[in-house]
Amino acid sequence: MNSQENKTLTLLRQLWVSGNKIFTDLDSPNSQDKYYEILKAKRWIEEAKVYFSSLFYSSKFEDEFIHLIDSGQNEYNYNVEGVMNLLLGHIAALGKMLKYGYVKDQFSGINNDTSSKCFVAMSFDKDLEDIFSLGIQPGVSTLGYEVIRVDKVAHNDKIDSKICELINQSRFVIADFTRQRNGVYYEAGYAKGLGLPVIQTCEHSDFSNLHFDIKTIHTIRYQTAAELKNLLQDHVEKSIGRYSPVQEPPQFLKEDMPF
Repeated sequence: MNSQENKTLTLLRQLWVSGNKIFTDLDSPNSQDKYYEILKAKRWIEEAKVYFSSLFYSSKFEDEFIHLIDSGQNEYNYNVEGVMNLLLGHIAALGKMLKYGYVKDQFSGINNDTSSKCFVAMSFDKDLEDIFSLGIQPGVSTLGYEVIRVDKVAHNDKIDSKICELINQSRFVIADFTRQRNGVYYEAGYAKGLGLPVIQTCEHSDFSNLHFDIKTIHTIRYQTAAELKNLLQDHVEKSIGRYSPVQEPPQFLKEDMPF
């Protein structure tokens, strides 16, 4: 499964697969214990309700899902096969809309858990170059990550488009607020909006200038590049973990998966 696909789509697929397995067993003439199969189906329906209330907080999808359960229970006198069939159709349709971009994931953000990239947002002032080359870069690359700063990437794109593209591909972002550049605030906010971890750093004497809105967020304060390297390495290892190449997970999806 592509690591760029969002978490909601993954959960919907898992829900669809598990529901279809229960539905097939329930509908099978060879079922040994119909009562037990019905109990499994009812439990799946309740679990599905929890999934939807967790994933869709502005809730037209959740409301419609619950409406299907209620109307199905009334129409079929709680014929479990009928209710499950309605719900599986709803899940498949929503999964297709998510897959092809007609609706957006409203909760989980992008899933870059397998990415090896770390984007760095910071001032490009020349006197801060050591902060990057002797502090941030070795502190993070030691843990196996590729450290990316947009001014060091050759490209022919608009700079703001390239920044967004690189952040979209990253496992996490380091935002160094030294010199209080507006671009760093923007890039940190963009990454947070995607649901990516953002690690804040700032030179000790400039910390008091941080904007009020982010001053309460944990920020690594440093006085030298060498100190930042050690602090950052320790923090990334504990909060993100070392990078290790991830093998493809076992395929639980059938070839005829509708989304």
